[in-house]
Amino acid sequence: MSRTRTHIKIRTPGPIIRFLLSTSPAIIAGGYGLKCIVSMHGKIPVHERYTPLYSFHFVDVKGTAALLTGLGNIGLAVFTALSCGFPPDEDRSWTWRVARFVLRWGSLLGGFFAWQAVYKMRS
Repeated sequence: MSRTRTHIKIRTPGPIIRFLLSTSPAIIAGGYGLKCIVSMHGKIPVHERYTPLYSFHFVDVKGTAALLTGLGNIGLAVFTALSCGFPPDEDRSWTWRVARFVLRWGSLLGGFFAWQAVYKMRS
């Protein structure tokens, strides 16, 4: 009776941890954006005129400003998810790549424009 050896391959948690670390900023920013939209209350980072160069503080926003803050956070979450996530395969069509490029950079610009609208509402 001959015995054959079975080799068990132990699965490493590398890809799972890499996926969670790459998508966690997007999940946090998107979740906070949804919270701002649903509760119509949130906070936005603000740099005042006579503060040190790289300092900011959080200011409460309510109503329409909170809605725009939430949309800005969701836009930044989409940008983060598309930037930090896995890139599309090389064999994808060019239309998919162009659509992903437009969605990625458009969401970043949309997030910044939404935050700029909140800053203008505050002044």
